[in-house]
Amino acid sequence: MKARPTDEFSVDRFRKGDESAFDYLFRQLYAPLCTFAEGIIGDEYIAEELAQAAFIKLWKKRSGFASLLKIKAFLYIVIKNDAFNHLKREKSRLKIEQQLSQKLPFSEQDITDRIIYTEMMLILDRAISDLPERCKKVIELSYHDEKSSKEIAEAMGVSVSTVDNQRARGIQLLKKSLAKVGLLSFLPILLA
Repeated sequence: MKARPTDEFSVDRFRKGDESAFDYLFRQLYAPLCTFAEGIIGDEYIAEELAQAAFIKLWKKRSGFASLLKIKAFLYIVIKNDAFNHLKREKSRLKIEQQLSQKLPFSEQDITDRIIYTEMMLILDRAISDLPERCKKVIELSYHDEKSSKEIAEAMGVSVSTVDNQRARGIQLLKKSLAKVGLLSFLPILLA
């Protein structure tokens, strides 16, 4: 019959980096540490993560322990501190989410709609940037800067009819460009 190593012997082997001694400690202490952590945070999965992280910290500091009692104390203190830190982070995260939800009265559908609109505007901006220079200038002044045909004509030094022709040409080119990506039906909304 093989003799069971004493706790001091296990600690000594552990301090020297013996993985079987670490395995012995893990098997003896993992379940109680998980139970302890779960009692603090109320989540079995997170408790297991905290216990595993505590053992990693223990392994890194293994040379500094003189007894099994000190190892146990270290592990329980690490678990307690990490569990409380987790609860603080969780409380902070929930507080931030609550503040954001109060400041941003958007539903998920509102946010989805805004994302889609933003993406469509990016596509439209790319299409406008691909227009011939005079068409692009007229479209930008018309729809981005909301200038009238007369104001655009004065700014560009051309006639009002030239501005109207360039706008019509620009819209035709945008229709072709947006039709290629399936957004033609949104052009009136995007240029509104």
